[in-house]
Amino acid sequence: MSAMSIKRGFKGEPITKWQLFLRGLGFDIVADGYFGEKTENATIEFQKRNGIKPADGVVGNCTLGAAMAVGYEVLSTGHADDLNYPEKPDSWMAITHADRVARFGSFEFEPFPTAGNPEGIRITKRSPEYRIAEVYLPKLIGVPGFPRSGRILFHASAVESLVGLVDAWDKANLLRKILSWGGSYVPRYVRGYRTTLSNHSWGTAFDINAAWNGLGRMPAKAGETGSVRDLAAIAIQRGWFWGGHFKNPDGMHIEMGPHV
Repeated sequence: MSAMSIKRGFKGEPITKWQLFLRGLGFDIVADGYFGEKTENATIEFQKRNGIKPADGVVGNCTLGAAMAVGYEVLSTGHADDLNYPEKPDSWMAITHADRVARFGSFEFEPFPTAGNPEGIRITKRSPEYRIAEVYLPKLIGVPGFPRSGRILFHASAVESLVGLVDAWDKANLLRKILSWGGSYVPRYVRGYRTTLSNHSWGTAFDINAAWNGLGRMPAKAGETGSVRDLAAIAIQRGWFWGGHFKNPDGMHIEMGPHV
């Protein structure tokens, strides 16, 4: 559980803020700054409506992620020293090469290094399940590195979920935190290797704010320039995985989880 979770018995400004949010959703509670029985019951009902388990009345990362998706704004400074924010979801699992092939299809390839992509490969043959589709994300137009057309390539099975994720970020007023786009579908090996394929080769991941969240480095803290932690909190609530939870941290990276 996050150090910043709030629950029954707590008092203060964060409680008032949460109560005002619940009142805005139609819950009949008083915004008095005390997390009592009525606030707990309203929180449980909110969790049930959003499929959060357990629906225990504790406002943790998953609950905050759901709230942010409908307009609740977390003050990032509240998580400034919480390196576990957002928490790794219970659904977390290492997704193997075999998992990707089974779900997203297989392909044959040959090395195709370029100056800009030394780990690049060229797809020469693909199975029917290996379906790459065009996604239109107009809300990201203007982000450095993002195509001016607003169109990117991604695995066809996740197009709807990706559009929904960007919309959720927009509703939470978080698109302003995306300072750069680092790509999505890029057939290649994992950076620095010539034997392990990246999941970008299946179009199941994308990178943002790379300059502040480099591979193998501690991702930028919440509230710092380039931090993606608030963005990741919503992504996790919607079934995506965040590279900041990898054994070798990759804070720029967001990928499809098993339930996307």
